[in-house]
Amino acid sequence: MPENLSVHCRQGCGRARRRLAAGAVLAAILSSVLPLAGSRPDDAPVAASSPTPTVQFADLTPAVCREIDEQALACPADPPTARDGPFFGGLAGWIASRAPLAAEEEVRRAEQAAAELETRFTITAAPEAAQAVLATLLAEVPPRLRPPPIEFSLSVIDVPQWLAFTPGGGRLFISRPYLAALLDDPERGPARLAFVLAHEIGHICRLHTRRAYQLLVLEDAARDEALDEVERARLRRLLAASIRKTREGIALLYSKEQDYEADLFAIHLCRNAGFDLEAGLDVLRLWAVRDEGESATDSPTGPVVQARHAPPALVRLKHLRHELDGVLNGESFGLFRFDRLAGEFVRTTDRSLPAGRRGVVLIHGMGSSLAKFVPLARALDELDTAERLVLLGFQYPGDASLARAARALTREMAAFGDDARRLDFVGHSAGGLVFRWYAEIEGGEFRQAIFEGTPHGGSDLARLREYLEVQQFVGDLRLGFREAIENVAADGDGQIGHDLQPDSLFLRFLDRGQRDATRYAIFRGHRFDGRRAVLLRSSTAALRSALRRASPENLRLGPLQEQTDRWIDRIKVPPEIHNGDLAVTLDSAALPGVSRIETVPASHHKLQQDPAVIAAVAAMVLSDEIIAPPAGVPEE
Repeated sequence: MPENLSVHCRQGCGRARRRLAAGAVLAAILSSVLPLAGSRPDDAPVAASSPTPTVQFADLTPAVCREIDEQALACPADPPTARDGPFFGGLAGWIASRAPLAAEEEVRRAEQAAAELETRFTITAAPEAAQAVLATLLAEVPPRLRPPPIEFSLSVIDVPQWLAFTPGGGRLFISRPYLAALLDDPERGPARLAFVLAHEIGHICRLHTRRAYQLLVLEDAARDEALDEVERARLRRLLAASIRKTREGIALLYSKEQDYEADLFAIHLCRNAGFDLEAGLDVLRLWAVRDEGESATDSPTGPVVQARHAPPALVRLKHLRHELDGVLNGESFGLFRFDRLAGEFVRTTDRSLPAGRRGVVLIHGMGSSLAKFVPLARALDELDTAERLVLLGFQYPGDASLARAARALTREMAAFGDDARRLDFVGHSAGGLVFRWYAEIEGGEFRQAIFEGTPHGGSDLARLREYLEVQQFVGDLRLGFREAIENVAADGDGQIGHDLQPDSLFLRFLDRGQRDATRYAIFRGHRFDGRRAVLLRSSTAALRSALRRASPENLRLGPLQEQTDRWIDRIKVPPEIHNGDLAVTLDSAALPGVSRIETVPASHHKLQQDPAVIAAVAAMVLSDEIIAPPAGVPEE
């Protein structure tokens, strides 16, 4: 290893500890600079250039990469982040988080910023090789994440620093020397560039840039409304955005959570697009070991970017290393065994199936735990008088990615070896998707699998949550589904919420796997009959009217009114409610190729504890026969 790399690797983790709260200015990938069009006087100075890093991509040999990764994994865990509740500030605060600026407004402001850049710097179209990388990435971006009029483009800006940033609206910029360094290696270069671009695309698709623009509008309105500093601080936390204004312009300041989210988006997008993920991580490895003296203090395209919330590259690398390796932190996650005497799941290190015995692995759903499977486990215990079954459960974090959870499951199952062929799997909700990734992507062995309310086609949690939260302000309207509010409205926080969206990057990749649907069975819920479903759909007008009546009295931020009106006009009863189990539609719970599909009158969170479902699942698990369609039921 080159001496300078070794020294900085050893120092990197210590620097990460010292700067975990303060962050570090990494101009290329941690921050975005956004000049405010027309705000810079003609005589305003342009920041001095920082030197090109002495550490180059060519120095990242396999041995060096391994050592950097080891240093990253040794970094301390992030401290917990305090969050405001979803309903602080009453109706006005809630609507502020639910009614973002229109895509048209983001594009308009981004074009203004790009026009200002063009007056100050030489900007050209990206070369063909870079355009090809961008096109490959964009082919995998779901249409709902790039609504018109957002059109992505890549431009090269002539500044000496290594920079990559976006003002939003689909506009991406990269400095000429940084682009040249990334593409210098014809084998690994495209993957490195793909990660850099995908990170910036992530800030746009995850609405980080749009929320920052919204904050700019709302802060101006808040000033007019004379909100105190406490209310303004809450508003900034609500939008998870921050902006710093100077006489030269404004700067987008991403929180560390937003950078982690953009990193996950980048690694998932690069995966779907077929790029080498390890080569993509070279970008973070390089920034993790660059000299302290090379850290940029100013950006040539605008004001200083105070990345005080942004995590160091070494910590970001740790997060992605855990993602790719399927590492779950904490003793509360992993494989558990059902203690028949205590009647509960306990941590286990036993990865064996005695001769002549089979096993069942229970996987809980989103925002849940193995405790929800205790009724099924007890039923199996009572029926399995000969104790032929080993009862296991797999528990995973409710906010991490489903792919990471599935890789962790793969690690746990690897110890069973060929014995995994004697394991049945029962997955509720997202737990079924964790199993499918294990089996269909990772090639994990199994005997048969049973899904309970699994959203194979996704679940629109964002729309569902909005609709249910309306009840908090305008009343239940006695529609009979208040039970869903506390259960569903809290689900889907973190990456799992993005994975479960219809046509998500996760679901797109999962559907490319190898599926043996002949060994699958499905139980799905249908909460309301046809008459009640009609009543639900007709309630939309009442909800809109009630919300409009409540808005004028509580809504203090004038610029939000137009956004609010558009948002209220779009409110409708999600199909998950009127044609599903309150969280998953009937169509989403089905899966092509599966012939055994049974529908029961139960809601999503009661499905796995429904006596009829428990009895049917227990019979299938205890049977020596593999899944077959029930008698008299036509194949679907």
